[in-house]
Amino acid sequence: NLEFVLTDNPKPIQKSGPILYGKTNYIHVLKKAGIHLLSLANNHIKDCGEEGVKSSMDTCLKHQIDIVGVGKNINEAKKPFVKVVNGVKIGILAYAEQEFNCANDTEYGSNYFDPYEDLDAIERLKENVDFLLVIYHGGIEYYEYPSPLLQKKCRKFVEKGADLVTCQHSHCIGSIEEYKDKKIIYGQGNSVFG
Repeated sequence: NLEFVLTDNPKPIQKSGPILYGKTNYIHVLKKAGIHLLSLANNHIKDCGEEGVKSSMDTCLKHQIDIVGVGKNINEAKKPFVKVVNGVKIGILAYAEQEFNCANDTEYGSNYFDPYEDLDAIERLKENVDFLLVIYHGGIEYYEYPSPLLQKKCRKFVEKGADLVTCQHSHCIGSIEEYKDKKIIYGQGNSVFG
């Protein structure tokens, strides 16, 4: 998860909470670290408006880092990432809770979780991949346990076909649950933050 905007021309939006952005040349740190895929489905991707989202997407793709959970509209943001690695077909779907971040029919932004459509999308994707990862950007910041609602969502992701569910947004290492022989990680922690 890249939880800030990559832009050399920041135009912060009006919102409550912190505005996170960095220069586009920061992508070289991620590239050197060997990162090949980033989820941009998070609550900060629109901190510099649509221009910031577009700049982040363009910067990643220019440096051959694939992206998921973001798009020029909601239909594009909902597209899964699928890749065959060592003969295993892997599918990844990335969702974020709705804050100041979401794509819609005509705006750049992140993919938000819509239970009326996305549970079926998880099930459909699982039919076409060997391994399905669901990344969910939600939870309570600096709290290592899931809320009852987050736990229900993540368990439902597994029931619909996810082999692994990992949650972000808590900014701390979270608990791990074994559910129906699959893992749910309720907090990845941060690689770099602040």
